[in-house]
Amino acid sequence: MRIGIIGGGAAGLTASWLLHEHHDVTLFEKTGRMGGHAHTIEIDIDGNTVNVESGFEFFSDAMFPTFVQLLKALGLELRRYPLTATIYTTDHRQNTLLPPFREGRIIWSGFRPAPLSHLIRLQRTLSIAERVASTPDTTLTVEQFFDRLPFVQAFKDEFLWPFFLTQWCVEPDEFKTFSAYNAVKYATRIRGGNLTPPRAIAIAGGTQAYIKKLAQSCARTTIKTSAAIRSITRSNDVYVVEEVDGCRSEFDHLIVATGPRDAQMLLEGLPEARERCSELGSIDYFKTVIAIHSDQRWMPAQEKNWSVVNVRYDGKHASSTVWHPTSSKRPIFRSWVTYDEELPSSPYALTTYEHAKVNPQYYQAQKHLQALQGCDNLWLVGLYMHDIDCHESAIVSAVKVAQQLAPDSTNLKKVCL
Repeated sequence: MRIGIIGGGAAGLTASWLLHEHHDVTLFEKTGRMGGHAHTIEIDIDGNTVNVESGFEFFSDAMFPTFVQLLKALGLELRRYPLTATIYTTDHRQNTLLPPFREGRIIWSGFRPAPLSHLIRLQRTLSIAERVASTPDTTLTVEQFFDRLPFVQAFKDEFLWPFFLTQWCVEPDEFKTFSAYNAVKYATRIRGGNLTPPRAIAIAGGTQAYIKKLAQSCARTTIKTSAAIRSITRSNDVYVVEEVDGCRSEFDHLIVATGPRDAQMLLEGLPEARERCSELGSIDYFKTVIAIHSDQRWMPAQEKNWSVVNVRYDGKHASSTVWHPTSSKRPIFRSWVTYDEELPSSPYALTTYEHAKVNPQYYQAQKHLQALQGCDNLWLVGLYMHDIDCHESAIVSAVKVAQQLAPDSTNLKKVCL
């Protein structure tokens, strides 16, 4: 069959990799770069090239099993490291280290009564969260989940709230409306013990290394970059995709592998997609801004308190700065700066991303869109099409389509063990 895929992010490329063995696949990417939120930036530091992630980065075996299997099938080198964290107030009066160890050294300030109490209560919270994560009631909101926790309000406000909020860097009132199932599944699937950090995984060479390997492995796919789509029509069971340069291609099946907003705009003129467009239009969004920089003002005041993830809380917004101590001699930071009045000095890069608000309405749309998969030979893939909003979901959404269109795919068998 002739299959068209619109979108060269993780979901689109994975779909191509799974399908190209059995079908004639063409993939369209409107920009000149493949990968979407898998966005590795190369920075020259003192004559050396350093790879820094501007988008997606953290993953684990427990939360990303299909993605890890894909990386292994591609033969990529994976590196595991302890995912330490520090939660601190912007006035630097309060610091909680998770856990209170760094490179085998005890940070004794982490054993003071307040931070030690936070650690104990956090583990109790995560035990409660496990029950929420294992029972996918997507109607329970974050606010309702917090109200049910048996802890004093001060602990919720001063520690637990920034711990969860920083994962999305969204306005607090909006985060309260998010589905608790989505929020707690992140925390419970990437989790260590009281005194041991969880293990995170990185791809040697950055996330772009896997995107490049995926593209190279799609030997039979026609990949077209800088290929913006003007229109999609359908006649006699054939989809016609017209690019802005006038080039037209015909397909038996069409896979839209973009974010939900772009999917809606691409499909809005297609009668067969009217119901899908209605569901896609019900999803709301927020934006985040990420800076790559070397400004230490976005870190805890004392270097001994630096972690891989550093959560700064100003009493309203919680934003993270990521730091890898072995990446370069000069520290390089990745900071969420959406709500900062002042930006870090001389940033190497600034990137803005759009994210869906993962509220009960989002999950209602997901449920309806899943029920429409394959109708009129039209498919949607992307993280919004499966479970929570993470990279694993994007990969799984592509796998589910491949199971329908190419069940005997050799590559499909590699990731579905």
